[in-house]
Amino acid sequence: MNKIYGRLSLIAVFLTYSQVAFAERHVVELDSGWEFSPDGWTGNARTLQIPHDFQMEMPWSKSADCSRGFKPMGAAWYRNRFATDAAWGDNRVFLDFEGIMCIGDVWLNGEKVASTEYGYLGFEVDVTEKLKPAGGTNLVEVWASTAHASGARWYTGGGLYRPVRIKTRPQRAITRHGMFVTTPEVSPELAKVRVQLELEGFQFSSKFFDSFTPAERVAATSAVEAVAIVSGSDGKVVGKMRMPVPTMGYRRCTELVFPDIAVEKPSLWDIDSPKLYSLEVRLEKDGRTIDSDRVRFGIRKVEFSPEFGFRLNGRKVFLKSMSNHSDYGAV
Repeated sequence: MNKIYGRLSLIAVFLTYSQVAFAERHVVELDSGWEFSPDGWTGNARTLQIPHDFQMEMPWSKSADCSRGFKPMGAAWYRNRFATDAAWGDNRVFLDFEGIMCIGDVWLNGEKVASTEYGYLGFEVDVTEKLKPAGGTNLVEVWASTAHASGARWYTGGGLYRPVRIKTRPQRAITRHGMFVTTPEVSPELAKVRVQLELEGFQFSSKFFDSFTPAERVAATSAVEAVAIVSGSDGKVVGKMRMPVPTMGYRRCTELVFPDIAVEKPSLWDIDSPKLYSLEVRLEKDGRTIDSDRVRFGIRKVEFSPEFGFRLNGRKVFLKSMSNHSDYGAV
């Protein structure tokens, strides 16, 4: 009896789930209106726009590390407010930070929700369950510090030095940076485009699901297909592939690799003609798009060898200049 009840409950959950699955993404730029304080809200605060580098505002010091631009290490606070938008509906809501230098903590409405220990990597945090009801005002606070950073041999800056955004995604969606495009075979006549996805929201946590028959699993799940569409710079579709999205048991992320998409007579990316293609991925249920994302990429052949050095599309190219830690400019 308990087993039957569990199955019926799971099916009911998915029937309810499918009714709220159709939702579009939203992106809110959170770059203005930030309050900044170098000493923890003791009255010495001001309003500014990010990106912002609090380290640059610190006094020059002969005793400070020369490799860090003769600026003493320190910490600072940032805070901002945003309203919960009713248009977000049943989407999940994320705070997305492209980078906090060098380490940082994040609070939302007085609760610590995230930490980072590496300023060059961005991150996101799901705050859906921590938001005020629609129309309510949320307070986001960020503490950023360079005091405990080590290993840098150049000026890194400090604080919210990259954009901050509020992003929403449907319950079933493509993950953050979840689209990967490679071109394993390239020639002037034919190129093969390989698309790999990371998806979320397709896992099951019910202990009853493992004992379901195949027919019961079909009844309990909502069939979703992933569609990959490759278009040229003129917007013309040059390749398309469709395949079902599998459920992945207890795994949070579902990985999906499409069969290679053939592109005839591709316009190759080159130094003097950096032509780009566009990949759009749609997740479709019952003929409707429940999520989509897009990325641009170039089709080109890259070769390295001790015999010929570096080749781009079969042509030898001499590499010039260098990349040296954020261009090394501030040092």
